[in-house]
Amino acid sequence: MKKYRRFCAALLVCVFLTQSVFAQTDETIFTDPVTATLTGRSDANAVINNLGFIDLDGHWAKEPAARAVALGILKGKAPNFFPNANVSNGEMLAAVIRMLGRESDAITENARYEQPRNPAVPAPPNPPNTNAPVTPDSLRGYLVVATQLRLITNAQYNDTINADQDTLDPVDNFRYLDPVTRQQAVEWLYYALNQTNANSFPAVTNTQKIYNFPDWNLVRAANVAAMESFVSNGIIRGDSRNMIRPNDYLTNAELAQMLKNLDSVYYAAANLQKRTGTVGGIQDDAAFATGAADLGRSVYVRGGNGRIEVLANSASVRYTGNTPFYDMPVYRDGKIGGLDILREGDEIEYILNTVTNEVMYISVTSLPLNVTYVTGRLRTVDFNTGQITVSTENGTLATFVMSQGIYYNDTASNEQYLYIDYNRQIARKDLPFGSSITLRLKNDVCDEIYYVGDPVLKSETRGIVIENDPGLGYITLLDAGKNQVTLQYTADISNNNTKKKEYYMSYDEIGYITELFPYYKFNQVLTSIDNIEAGDIVFVKLSDADPEYIESIYAVTNYIPRYGTLSDINLDPSGNFYNVVLMDSDWRGQDLPLILPTNIFITKNGVPVPISVLDKSAGAGAKVTMNEFMLSGNTISYAAKEIKIEG
Repeated sequence: MKKYRRFCAALLVCVFLTQSVFAQTDETIFTDPVTATLTGRSDANAVINNLGFIDLDGHWAKEPAARAVALGILKGKAPNFFPNANVSNGEMLAAVIRMLGRESDAITENARYEQPRNPAVPAPPNPPNTNAPVTPDSLRGYLVVATQLRLITNAQYNDTINADQDTLDPVDNFRYLDPVTRQQAVEWLYYALNQTNANSFPAVTNTQKIYNFPDWNLVRAANVAAMESFVSNGIIRGDSRNMIRPNDYLTNAELAQMLKNLDSVYYAAANLQKRTGTVGGIQDDAAFATGAADLGRSVYVRGGNGRIEVLANSASVRYTGNTPFYDMPVYRDGKIGGLDILREGDEIEYILNTVTNEVMYISVTSLPLNVTYVTGRLRTVDFNTGQITVSTENGTLATFVMSQGIYYNDTASNEQYLYIDYNRQIARKDLPFGSSITLRLKNDVCDEIYYVGDPVLKSETRGIVIENDPGLGYITLLDAGKNQVTLQYTADISNNNTKKKEYYMSYDEIGYITELFPYYKFNQVLTSIDNIEAGDIVFVKLSDADPEYIESIYAVTNYIPRYGTLSDINLDPSGNFYNVVLMDSDWRGQDLPLILPTNIFITKNGVPVPISVLDKSAGAGAKVTMNEFMLSGNTISYAAKEIKIEG
């Protein structure tokens, strides 16, 4: 949301349209037809702020609590949720009534009691005592509706009218401020939902499940069917001692989890519907005019049925100061925010209000696979434990578990093999110990190894692409010694001999890379020679028959965002690239020498500009997405892919 507020400070004096498309994980997400566009809720800001419970950080109930409060079933209020506090009888009945979608009835009933002497306000039909005091926590209307629903009896309701609850006998009377027991909460939930839909729970024909718990005999006879149904459907589970604790008091955290476990049962009664899908792409739009701005984000979600729905938020900023904002509360990896915290690849479930067509709440159920890359010198490979160790550039040893598909113990020959560079089998005795390799890690497990160091098997050239001309069939590289090398290739190189693996740090000190450089598009591993671009780092294997021709080419693009000041800008005499220094980098505290091919994309203050602007940009701040890789030895090379010049 902060991103949208920043826009509010600068409204242009003309009409200006912009659109940013983030890196999508679903190739056709923006071209396939959209089934529905779902809007955010107008109270999203207030709801998101209200979900910032400081006493839930690291607590197991943080997501269930956020869900229940966002959906309006529970009424927690920041900064504390009090997860271990007991739920009172009155609070439990209020939660049940909200779950049934009857809160408006409770509010109406409560209003009647707040003005008992106003003849314009009719007396409530049941019960008739209009002189009853308002309860200390404004639960009166809920208690009236609970009586109407026969969750409590008239006699129990009359107990709630007593202003001094402490004078009531806790055994013979109903004290609504007393804590509710777990089995009483189950009874009310079960009875209320069955009133709404007789098929809410499968019929219990043979009571068996609760007998698995040693304390089953504490369940009252009248509550056995309800408790059996809740246990059988996984709504209530045993604790670490395998106890269901029917007579223990229910806590706020336990109630939140119970409501989450009930979601598919009560959503229909509350006019809610749960949908699931995967975020395939994100698109931001902005339209500016004199004294006004319209901003929005569209999150494209592909459901399990293959159809696409768009989750959209929006803000309309006017010179009058009126700023209606529509967003959706999102829970992601322990954090609460709006649509701005979703990322491509997130698997989500979102709760839709079927009456207003508003998305009430989103929970990220599975994060994208965490793919990272580590480059270092090969030190050891333990084929018994399946571990590989490299020495990184700062001298530290890093050990990772290997997936079983990249190493092999041949018991017949008593030989051990490692697979490098897409299934090239290398015996243990021939492994390039001491040479540079790159490990691809998926959730910290190495599943691929790429050779970076000394030449192997065939003549090999590596360098930064300065120019690629598929029409004429040649590519020009800048090698580790900054020598320009031009090589030729034939049309059949695209037939499985051209690969491009792109990876990047998704988040850095200066921001999310797809937000900083929205023009950059990521490609797949298998590609064509046309997709090898200036700024890519390539490993080229030359033909044995003709060393000037390329047999295969592999591009590795390790893009990272950096921020600094441009300095020492010099055009190479060849005219094909610039040498530039990015000063005062906030990454390693050192200046980074960059190679800038003359055909890379450059913007200045958000507007695309020609490469010649660099000649007058010394001293300007810049955000740079750059390609980093070791071309030889310990020499790190940096090739710019895109530059955003500021000021």
